[in-house]
Amino acid sequence: MDNTFGLAIVLVGLLYGFFIAIICGQRISERHYHVLAKQELTKEYVVEDRENNKNIPELDQSHITELRMLGLY
Repeated sequence: MDNTFGLAIVLVGLLYGFFIAIICGQRISERHYHVLAKQELTKEYVVEDRENNKNIPELDQSHITELRMLGLY
């Protein structure tokens, strides 16, 4: 009976560890995606002086949406 109890404790511990590993992996991948998205946005745009150049086109709506999701607009 002691052997079965010990096995149950080990299984519960393994399941708990697996659950925690999945949560940590998801958070790492979300953070990684967030960083990559910011890097991609910084590569895509050119900074121009709006005071000297009045003919700057507006951003696409999809870009504005993505910037808002990242908290940059």
